Amino acid sequence: MAGSVAYKLIKPAKFNRNAFVNAFKREAEMVADDMRADFEKTTKTWKPQDAPVFEKIIQVGKESVQVFVGTDSRIYNYVNNGTSVRYAQMSKDYSPKTKVGVIGSTAGSGRMIKIDTSNPRPGIKARKFDEAIQKLWSKRFKDCMVKAMQEGVKACGHEVK
Repeated sequence: MAGSVAYKLIKPAKFNRNAFVNAFKREAEMVADDMRADFEKTTKTWKPQDAPVFEKIIQVGKESVQVFVGTDSRIYNYVNNGTSVRYAQMSKDYSPKTKVGVIGSTAGSGRMIKIDTSNPRPGIKARKFDEAIQKLWSKRFKDCMVKAMQEGVKACGHEVK
């Protein structure tokens, strides 16, 4: 019995770099917005005048995608990174609004009585919000970039069916 095999040349569409990169930009924008929302949760109960503005920076290069979210707020960085000393004297019923490693903010209680530079107290415990958010987003970010790659390939007409 004789058989034959026929081959049909499948010519791929021209690679559309802009469509591919735009898929990464769109996904990175969504990631940055969601990450910023997580940072904003850490200051949800702060007074409006004390709440920082969180900026986002997105860089899409030839071989990498980077998303940065942060603030240059002095107060926020004291809380996030901690301090070695504290000069604020707090009321006896004081409890902080935030906890170490927790992405969120509660009402807290108490108030600052005064600033006393002659009587330094133990510093602020570093809340490490940035580390908690980075840990939360590590796998999510990779998953989002895989999704972006699939969407980019599809947008270029190179989807494998």
